[in-house]
Amino acid sequence: MLKETANEDLQAVRNETMSGIEFFIKNCDGKFTEEDVSEEIFPFVNAYYERYYLTDYGLWVIDDLIEVPFGFIGTWENYHDFEYTIDHAYQDYKDQKLYLN
Repeated sequence: MLKETANEDLQAVRNETMSGIEFFIKNCDGKFTEEDVSEEIFPFVNAYYERYYLTDYGLWVIDDLIEVPFGFIGTWENYHDFEYTIDHAYQDYKDQKLYLN
């Protein structure tokens, strides 16, 4: 559950002065839970993570980073590069091109 003092830290993430990982460690006890996602997007987040995320992430690491998967600490540049993959999957989900049920 998100702490009440998190607003300032959320802005720091938006400003890219704090990483998402740092945010979750500081404000959510290192846990990403259903309560941290809006009701509107939760079905996508839940199903995408369960079915596609690890495959998409692994392929991105191998194809784009050419490093051992999961063996690095991400940068904002890495985040913005992978952001396209998740945004594309979400758009496909909204357009009913990606079925997660």
